[in-house]
Amino acid sequence: LAVVTGRPRAEAEWFLERTDVRGLFESVVCLEDGPNKPDPTPVRIAVEQLAVSKAWMIGDTPDDIRAAVAAGVLPLAVLAPGADPKAHKAALIEAGAVAVLENVESLLELVP
Repeated sequence: LAVVTGRPRAEAEWFLERTDVRGLFESVVCLEDGPNKPDPTPVRIAVEQLAVSKAWMIGDTPDDIRAAVAAGVLPLAVLAPGADPKAHKAALIEAGAVAVLENVESLLELVP
């Protein structure tokens, strides 16, 4: 697993450690590592660091989805809390999402 964020590394690492999930992620790509999404570079860096040939990305912004599409990975979206669900879903689909999940927990339904 990887995290690709536009946040500074110190902030991302603080959050991952505080929530006790840092050990789940082999790769953490942050603001300092390259251009921001929708540029595909951060996603490509994560794929390279994971040493995989196929990947999928879960994002909650149109820029996340555009970056995934441009990087050649499967773009999955999740609705951001507090967003207008109908408008947000439409924007994510327009950006290229192949599926839009109501919440992160819905991801478990896709994984056998």
